[in-house]
Amino acid sequence: MKKEYDVFIQELIREVEALLGKGYHVMRSDYVNPNGGTRRMIAISDSLYGTAPCICMDAYYEMYQRPGDIPLAAADVVKAYHSQAQEAFDLSRVAEWGWAQGRVLFRLVDTGWNRELLEQAPHKDIPELGLSMVIYFPVQQVKAPGEGQAAVRVLYSLLEAWGVTEEELIGQALRNTQQQLPAKAYSIREMIQGSLEGEGRPSDGQDVCGRLPMYVLTNEQKLYGAGCMLYEGVLEREAERLGADLYILPSSVHEVMLFPALPDERGALDELRNMVAGINRSDALLARDVLSDQVFYYDRKKRKLTVAV
Repeated sequence: MKKEYDVFIQELIREVEALLGKGYHVMRSDYVNPNGGTRRMIAISDSLYGTAPCICMDAYYEMYQRPGDIPLAAADVVKAYHSQAQEAFDLSRVAEWGWAQGRVLFRLVDTGWNRELLEQAPHKDIPELGLSMVIYFPVQQVKAPGEGQAAVRVLYSLLEAWGVTEEELIGQALRNTQQQLPAKAYSIREMIQGSLEGEGRPSDGQDVCGRLPMYVLTNEQKLYGAGCMLYEGVLEREAERLGADLYILPSSVHEVMLFPALPDERGALDELRNMVAGINRSDALLARDVLSDQVFYYDRKKRKLTVAV
């Protein structure tokens, strides 16, 4: 019979603390996933506010159920901690706004799917899109575009420690994100050729996507790049380049696809919605990376972004 999870985690934390010795702090730190669900974690730090890699416990809970397994699990956790700690930033100054001010960034989530997350975290709702901005800051350098990134989500407790208002935080994150993660639009051909070259495969130079004028909008790191559609002047620039209003497909939290909304193609909206739904439910996209089931519309004359109807 399996141990109850709460009993398992208490025993494991005690064993990890014993292995690490003095100077370390081990605590349970469950993580609410964007779009629902919870990852059960423990955080290990070298001081109460120092570097604190978080390690997911679900796999350990499934693997270590026999009598005497806890020391084996603890040894694996300590090994994982030391591996992650080498990459982590020093967070000893995390409670200082002067340190955090230039680091906070924003990302987009679906408002309806993330009620539990939004109750805990400073955010800005965008009701006309059904989206919300949440704030985070990276704690690990990204070595190459498209790589993962360790990050800390900003909660209300941290906002209180900083002594700034929610409005001030959102404004700072908007400025930082636009400056530090500038927007870039790639043609589909460029994206595909970049993937082929990254895999060491030759490209024959032909446009495998035909003549359809479609672009992928993201940032230079290709992380949480869907937020680029809110950058000042970006959609205006892309609409002028394509000479049309835009349909915007949220293919993930990391990028959106831009299509020209030509007068004789407005009947394609249902097809575009089906495309978004198909992407969101495909095995290729993790649930936490899904942004929205909506298709958005940018009117270049009104300079206004809304849900497409």
